Amino acid sequence: MIHHQQGNQPGDLRPLLRPVTLGGLELPNRVVMAPATRCRADPATLTVTGRHAAYYAQRASAGLIVAEGTWVSEQAAGRYPDVPGIYSPAQVAAWRQVTSVVHAVGGRIVLQLWHTGAGFGPGPVPAALTAADLRAVVRDFGTAAGRARQAGFDGVEIAANGTYLLAQSLHPRLNRRRDGYGADRGRLLREVTDAVAAVATGLNRYPDRDAVALRQDLASYLGHGLTVADVRLLPAGAIPRTTSGKLARWACKARATSS
Repeated sequence: MIHHQQGNQPGDLRPLLRPVTLGGLELPNRVVMAPATRCRADPATLTVTGRHAAYYAQRASAGLIVAEGTWVSEQAAGRYPDVPGIYSPAQVAAWRQVTSVVHAVGGRIVLQLWHTGAGFGPGPVPAALTAADLRAVVRDFGTAAGRARQAGFDGVEIAANGTYLLAQSLHPRLNRRRDGYGADRGRLLREVTDAVAAVATGLNRYPDRDAVALRQDLASYLGHGLTVADVRLLPAGAIPRTTSGKLARWACKARATSS
């Protein structure tokens, strides 16, 4: 939930510079750096490097940094080159160096958890994930959230946007499964959100508040054969209602616009 704070002057004309409480974080301003795929991880280990630490430290004056999309498992990796992961001890240790530097200069940083899903990039069409595979994906997201905590992040963001796995599962023309994950297209996203939220309590410096955000952009479905009317049918099954009730409500939990 967002809690607004008034500026020092009644006529303050710089709202972006006003502090705000976002989820469990006290932000000194309302500038949020969006995640951007940078493809600069060590190609052998997919660990972040000193260049990442310098890059994010230089931007730590933003109210919040959402670090680049990061693979939740080796199986989650798409065909983007040199994207970092959060599934090995070496990757956790490398990210810890980044968060330590950002915190040292007064910043706040959260990690975006990413799984590209099937059929992304050139090459043959892969086989559909089985129900067991999807249950493993859910566990991977939960494990990745725990590792983000170990790495010192102030929170995590679940990437359910674009054309990647979680967005694919919501899409009525991509998700043609005949099991429970097809009958209820929102099931995978809800299970992932629950798995992440279950380990996210205490992730940031305000352990009694939320540390999980969800990124959705339902309007992006318009580029894949859906009409505006189709998109308007999606939010009820797309925005998860978690059994844990710990889903954070950061600035824009879901973008359900249709224009």
